[in-house]
Amino acid sequence: MNYYALKYFKAVAEIGNMTSAAEELNVSQPAISRAIKQLEEDLGVDLFIRQGRSIHLNHYGETFLTYLDHSFSALSEGKRVVREISGLEHGEIIIGVTLPHVFPNLLSDFLHDYPKVRVKQYEAASGLMLEKLLKDQLDFWIATHEINHDQVETLPIISEEIFVTVSRKHPLAQAKQVFLSDLKAEKFVGSSQGYSFRELTDGFCQQAGFTPDYQIELEDAAAIHKLVEAGYGISFTPKISLLSSQEKIIPLRVADYSIQRTISLVYKKDHYFSQAAKVLFDFSRDYLRDFA
Repeated sequence: MNYYALKYFKAVAEIGNMTSAAEELNVSQPAISRAIKQLEEDLGVDLFIRQGRSIHLNHYGETFLTYLDHSFSALSEGKRVVREISGLEHGEIIIGVTLPHVFPNLLSDFLHDYPKVRVKQYEAASGLMLEKLLKDQLDFWIATHEINHDQVETLPIISEEIFVTVSRKHPLAQAKQVFLSDLKAEKFVGSSQGYSFRELTDGFCQQAGFTPDYQIELEDAAAIHKLVEAGYGISFTPKISLLSSQEKIIPLRVADYSIQRTISLVYKKDHYFSQAAKVLFDFSRDYLRDFA
């Protein structure tokens, strides 16, 4: 049972077509066919149901793929560990972030001290971010909501207030505070569904008796602020984003609810931390506390 046979099997299982898998892997289709046939002979069972050009996993194949995914994840982690033996100066860090206003400055300050470290950053909806964390595809995650999972550790850093933000020309711009129940008729600009911040603020609105009417939904937090500034709707904005925002938007304190979120550092319990990842973890913790 060789590595390439396993790699070919995984590709065909995910793509569902041998020709497409061969093109993806840049190998010949007969080579893939032979490798999978040998793999099935080694296991003593067929792994696929073949219907013309279509091919998909049977029960045995689905079971085998589950274990193979874990094995590939472990191999990937092992490669990273070996690479990191060279030490901090040439380390690689993979981090999940949902603080687009703050992270560029945080990273800039870190790289000023460690210019040779390589950093990969992901931003995605909460479910996908947790999935990446559990597969050891992230060193850690700067999360903005509570994570409950038996395989992860959560280190709360700060709690921050969330404001309603409006443009300078909005009728509410002269107010110092606002009641959520007064916002039923407003058009909102906000993040897409699936993001924790959207779920948090939608929950408070529902407690106030209404579902926000989102005229615009998008994943770029900076764009949300620009659209609010231009008068396309109102939004919810956490304090830490206001401090780093360049847009001219007006923050209003919510009078009838205490709306807050907690920023935490989240990591998988058994994840291997390189020297570089450890240093960035500690740096992020201190930076966020000082920034707040």
